[in-house]
Amino acid sequence: MALAPINPTQLTPPRVALIDERSGAISREWYRFFLSLLTATETNQQEVGTTPDANSLMATYDAMLASLAQETQTNTSDLAASLQQQINDVFTATAITPPPSGGTVTSVDASGGSTGLLFTGGPITTSGTLTLSGTLNVANGGTGQTSYTNGQLLIGNTTGNTLTKTTLTAGTAINISNGAGSITVTNTAPDQIVSLTGAGTTVVSGTYPSFTITSNDAFVGTVTSVSGTGTVNGITLTGTVTSSGSLTLGGTLSNVSLATQVTGTLPVGNGGTGVTTSTGSGNNVLSTQPSFGSTIGVGGASASASGAGISFPASQSASTDPNTLDDYEEGSCTITIQDSASNSATMGGGNVFRYVKVGAFVQVSGTLNWTSIASLSAGSRIQFHGLPFVVNNVGSYRAPAIIGSSASGSFNITRAEIAAGADNGNTFIFGTKVSGNNVDGNMVPADLGSSGTVYGFQINYTTTF
Repeated sequence: MALAPINPTQLTPPRVALIDERSGAISREWYRFFLSLLTATETNQQEVGTTPDANSLMATYDAMLASLAQETQTNTSDLAASLQQQINDVFTATAITPPPSGGTVTSVDASGGSTGLLFTGGPITTSGTLTLSGTLNVANGGTGQTSYTNGQLLIGNTTGNTLTKTTLTAGTAINISNGAGSITVTNTAPDQIVSLTGAGTTVVSGTYPSFTITSNDAFVGTVTSVSGTGTVNGITLTGTVTSSGSLTLGGTLSNVSLATQVTGTLPVGNGGTGVTTSTGSGNNVLSTQPSFGSTIGVGGASASASGAGISFPASQSASTDPNTLDDYEEGSCTITIQDSASNSATMGGGNVFRYVKVGAFVQVSGTLNWTSIASLSAGSRIQFHGLPFVVNNVGSYRAPAIIGSSASGSFNITRAEIAAGADNGNTFIFGTKVSGNNVDGNMVPADLGSSGTVYGFQINYTTTF
């Protein structure tokens, strides 16, 4: 579109000199002339969004040069050069660059950039409307928020450089009430008043809800009379002493509460226990012939919850005193048939054994039942494994085993030839076959039936003391 002509301030030559003789600078009138030229030029730029119309600028420049020529009434080269320099300075200061004449705007659009705002409706090529929407972010002077609840405040948050919505939190005796555009803070506890009468040096310090009362009071004076009156648990105190004398205590003690009126520890000599705490659980009984209604635990063991007796710890706490019973245990074990090469026979469902241990004495008894010896090596010695405790490992100690009755076919040798025993340090029993004049030999797989049952298989032995 064509620009409006620029109309500078009119100067009537030769009335106004270009240079002020008093200051040596450009005169006020000529300054206003150039200023009006600059202002008009910027106005045209803002209206169309482009540089001034070239024809208009040229007309303005011609009018300015004509006025200068009339003012100076001379055409010397020095004055012309000076005027040209001042005109160039004006162009430089205003950044005016005459554009090509003519032009047409074909498209208009806009962008919100990184502000969080969004322009829609563009580009406009003929006519239309650009619509602004979105939420202005904090980095561009906005809040980044679009909705609030009553009482919410915006608090700076260094994480992401944002504003976070939050509300005040109530505290001790402080109530927060959030309304539409308002926050009310109230004290829910009334003022605390502490009154002390005749308190002497007693001082109350601190603030609600924590107060400290400190007293340095002491009673100072002289006692002139002491009297005894009243009766407690049948005991009566009587008399009055003003200088020296005695109060009389009489009556019979009765209805004394051991829980609230008696302190201290009654010694054994006076019928007490002499102790204030128990070293074990349950009740301690002091008597020349104590009697227990249930169980007691020794060696750190917990007393059994059932029956009556002595409970020993699961792991024996051995005593070096030969007269002290330090262990008792009952349980089951599994005795199996093996050969000296550690091959095992197949045991049957009737193979059942139990044991009892009293101190160092162990008894194992039960029924030995096997269903196959096919895995045993021929000629290898028979062993009965599975004793619950190791045989006492002392010198040449051995313990004999007793083999009771047996089912038919259990042995291929006579009963007189069958013997067994456990050597010291072992947890198994050797099978022995007696031949000739009581000569001990090895019991081998061929001496056993392919299956069999021995009833009353028993061994008694001692383990480590």
